[in-house]
Amino acid sequence: MRVLITDDSSLIRAKVKKDLNALGHSSVQASNGEEALEIVKKSHLDLIFMDINMPIMDGLEAIKKIVPMSDIPIIIITALDDSAQMIIDAIENGAKYFLHKPYDKNEFEDVIKRVEASLYSVV
Repeated sequence: MRVLITDDSSLIRAKVKKDLNALGHSSVQASNGEEALEIVKKSHLDLIFMDINMPIMDGLEAIKKIVPMSDIPIIIITALDDSAQMIIDAIENGAKYFLHKPYDKNEFEDVIKRVEASLYSVV
């Protein structure tokens, strides 16, 4: 899969990239929702990791713009101290999955497997 990692923390982006690489996936990165939106418009992607709290354009606003133009699954990846209502809003606006930072590697792999199953299942 080709995955977009959107987070204002370079450390989080590096960790997600490392874990994706270990599972055989490639990635591109964005540090805010505005960058993510531009990448979605120009690239073929299979999955998006999206933080909620970011500068310039937050994850919720980006999700609201990406979902109408694409069916790419979005995984929210955010800290426990983020507003629960923002997470609910993101899911109601089209995000499919949710991971808490810092995430457990097994939980990460499970979410990736669920996304893969949904992408490659025969209907």
